[in-house]
This record gives sequence, structure tokens and C-alpha cells, in this order.
Amino acid sequence: MTVKKLPFRWVVLLLTVLVNLFVGGMNQSCMPSLYGEIIKDIPMTHAQWGTVWGIGSVAAMAFSLIGGMSADWLGIRFVIGIATIFMGIFGIGRALTSNFLQLAVLMFCMGISNSFMMPNLAKSLGHWFPSSELGLANGILIAGVCVGSGSALMLSGVYLSPLMGGWRRLLWLYGLISIIIGIFWLCIMREGQSSSHNPKEEFSFRKALSVVIRIKDMWLLMASRFCIFGALLAVIGFLPELLVSKGMRPNLAHLSSSLIYYANIIGVIAIPILSDRFGLRKIFIWPFSLLSAFLIVVLGLVDGIASLALCALIGLLVGFIPLLMALPMEMEGISQSYFGTSIGLATGLGALGSFMAPAIGGKIIDATGKGWCAFVFWGLLMAIGALFILPMKETGSKIKALSVIKDSME
Repeated sequence: MTVKKLPFRWVVLLLTVLVNLFVGGMNQSCMPSLYGEIIKDIPMTHAQWGTVWGIGSVAAMAFSLIGGMSADWLGIRFVIGIATIFMGIFGIGRALTSNFLQLAVLMFCMGISNSFMMPNLAKSLGHWFPSSELGLANGILIAGVCVGSGSALMLSGVYLSPLMGGWRRLLWLYGLISIIIGIFWLCIMREGQSSSHNPKEEFSFRKALSVVIRIKDMWLLMASRFCIFGALLAVIGFLPELLVSKGMRPNLAHLSSSLIYYANIIGVIAIPILSDRFGLRKIFIWPFSLLSAFLIVVLGLVDGIASLALCALIGLLVGFIPLLMALPMEMEGISQSYFGTSIGLATGLGALGSFMAPAIGGKIIDATGKGWCAFVFWGLLMAIGALFILPMKETGSKIKALSVIKDSME
């Protein structure tokens, strides 16, 4: 009896999930959970903390396009592997900082590395999975970062930091794990058969950018990502400390943001499956985004068990996020040759919101002394993100199939 060999596309999916879980998740998202410890060693205002938490998105804005193009040029194996290793190196560097500026610079450097890593994880799936499975594959990919981020938020400050002897030693551990995973990626990963990467062919950065940047829906997608990702990142970064200030026990307060990630594990699987089955994308994005916006506003006004329930519900609803990752690879006029460029552009310029939303929200808290005011701002931002999806063309497989039938009849 012979054992059927596992298709390599599922090996690719497992590798991308591993990178997302430990490197994109735990190594990055541990910071809000460690906030109370960090500010004892490095005093910061709320605005400064918002800057530290969101500054990696400025790097994403500046470098994600280059990161995506580099994978179109050099291949995903090399680019993601090296970027993952540097995520670990800069992550360890955070443990050596002594002031706000140093910490912000190291978080910015992690953002640069992340710009070469994250867009290309989705690109690797685009090369190995057909469109009918792409939503689910991206959902599983996002589930990895949800598990890692949720675990980091729940465990890092309350359990792992005391066990390791402080936040600095814990950051050392996360960084070393990231370096090991980067080396593992370089040893195992290979380019897909459908990959456009060919060392013998010259890649034109100008041509790639000119093709992608002319697509109007790409700009709408970037605007939507600006709002949606900015609002989510800000809520996750500030919620634990807000709940602690209302009198909630630290372990429950940290569980709140973790619940967004943990519930999101179900959402990022279920919603993409439904989207793939129905062959539609938009209808699974904007309605859930609008409802999430309302719940974010309410979240700023409550505490206790109600806040935990709202976090779980928000996590389920934002399960549409993998669809935002799939859209750049499904838009009309974008071939596989430019998947990295399209995802990099959407991630890069759209990431500006992930820096501005926490910083502005922190400024609102400093000025008013009321955390709920910032949550109202973030809720409105999420709602605006939903509205940018409405004028976009549908990219789902059902619409494409109808288009093919229409063309054949003509």
C-alpha cells in the first residue's frame, strides 16, 4: 500500500501559517500586553504609545510596494526568508532600548521587514492555489496570525513575562524563534510552478507599477484598507489599558483584545468559505464592516463581560479580512506576474491608516481624558472603510464565470 504524497501547496500553506503565527503574530502583537511593564522602564504619553504601536505601518506604507515587487523579481523563497530573519533581529533589538525614540525606530525597522514578508505570504498562496480555493487559503493564513496575536496578547504580559523574568527577556525569546523560522523557510520553501519568477527574465519595476496603478478599484481598496485596518489596529492596541483603567483585572483586560483574534479564527475561515461558495466578495465585506463599526463605538462605552462579548463578535465579523487580501489578485488586468506588486501597493499605501488611527486616537485621549471618544473616532473610520468597497467591481468567481459566458455568446 502506497501513501499518497501531500500536495506541496498544502505544505506552502502550513509554512505561511507558521510564519504568520510566530513572526507576524506573537513577535509583533505582544506589545499591548507588555504596555504596563514597558512604560515603567520607558515613560510615554498615550500619543507616544500610539506612535510606537502604529509606526510599523508607516514602514509598510513606504516599503510594501518595494517588498511586493522584490518577490516578483527575486522570488518569494529568498525575500520572505530573509525578511523573517530580520524580523527576529529587530525584535530582539527592542529588548535593548532605553527610550521612546529607540523603541519607535526598532518598531519601524520591524515594519520594514514585515513589508517584505506579509504581502508575499499572500502572493505565495496566489501561485499555488486556484481562485476557487484562494479565499479559504487566505482565511487559514490569517487564522495563523490570529492565533499568534491572540496568544501573545493573552499570555505575554500576564504569564510569559513573569516566567521569563521581564519583558526584555521575552522579546529575546520571540526574536530567536523568528530567526529560526526564517532559516527553516529558506530550507523548505520553493517557487510555485505557476510563479512568474524567472531569474533569466528581466523584471520591469516601471511596467509592473504602471499596470497596477491604473486600476481604479486598487485605489478604492487602498482607501478601504486605510480605514478598516487602522481602526482595528488602534482598538486592539488601546483596549486592554482602557479596560484596566475602568477597574477590570489585567488578565481579563488582556483577554479582551485576544478574543478579537481568537473569534477571528472562526470568522476568517467561515466567511471566505461562504464567499468562495457563492462566488462573491463585496457582499461579505461592507455589511460586516458597518456592523463592526457600530460595535466598536459601543465597545468604548462598556466594560466587564459586555466588553468581552463585543470583542468576540467583532472578531467574528471582521472575518472578511482575507477577502481584502484576495481582491488584489482577482482584479481585472492583474496577472500573476504582478501579484506581489498589486498586494504590495494595496498593503503599503493602505497601511498609512494603521499608523494614523492609533496616533490620532491617542491624541484624542490625551486631550479629552476619555477613552470612549477615541473609540467613536475609530468606529467612524471603520464605517467609512465599508463605504469605499461599494463602488468597486465584483471580483468573485461567479461574476467572472458570467463574464466568460457573455463573451463567448458575443
